[in-house]
Amino acid sequence: MNQSPSLLTVSLKDYFSKKFMLLSIAPLAIPLVLFGFLLVYVGGEFSVMMADSASGQSVVVDQATHPIIAWLLGFYIVNWLVVTLFYLFGTVFVMLSSLVVAVIVIGLLTPFIVSIIRKRHYPSLQPYNDVSFIDSFFALLWIFAKFLVAFLVALPFLLVPFLNILIFYIPFFYLFYKLMILDMLSCGIADKKTLLGISKEYQTTLLVTLFGFFMLSLVPFAGLFLQTFFVIYLSHFFFQKVTLKTSS
Repeated sequence: MNQSPSLLTVSLKDYFSKKFMLLSIAPLAIPLVLFGFLLVYVGGEFSVMMADSASGQSVVVDQATHPIIAWLLGFYIVNWLVVTLFYLFGTVFVMLSSLVVAVIVIGLLTPFIVSIIRKRHYPSLQPYNDVSFIDSFFALLWIFAKFLVAFLVALPFLLVPFLNILIFYIPFFYLFYKLMILDMLSCGIADKKTLLGISKEYQTTLLVTLFGFFMLSLVPFAGLFLQTFFVIYLSHFFFQKVTLKTSS
């Protein structure tokens, strides 16, 4: 008996097709241009201000109001440390923000990707449209609201050595996970009830899988380029689970 290809194999085969490789450019290019310019521009301005501080010309810190801070910024090593920390945390923030933008961009492309996957591999499964735009919009607002709360809670931990970056990742993983699942629920793979049931039944599997995708997304450039693959993989995952339910 012929064994069907694994989920990973069929997803990789689709991903490396010409059409999907072209689709992978948007989630990579848009965040890089947007946040790359922001980091370079703001970072350049910040470096100039810190250089002025070292030469005693700073307008960043009022010497009359904060004489100790102004005095400290006059030392080269302090300036170097502050600039280094700025670029370190700035890079992390830009990287995570770029990931959020990439997920939003790929979310706009998800219905098109799912449609191609359906026609190629699951033509017998009919598309559904029982999730309205209003439902998706309010679900999106609720996800971002909870993300902002988690983000604000995580901010104070930036002052805690070793734990700061790790804890700072948590709200972004939450956002990444929820947006990916919302995309799958909203693009008509099956009816809403079935998809919610699959999401709940395989929640652990989805959490582990999406955590792995999230970690890959933190790899500069490669993580943004792989967003299309993540959607392809999840599409196959849900299509295969729907197929099993309909055939049982």
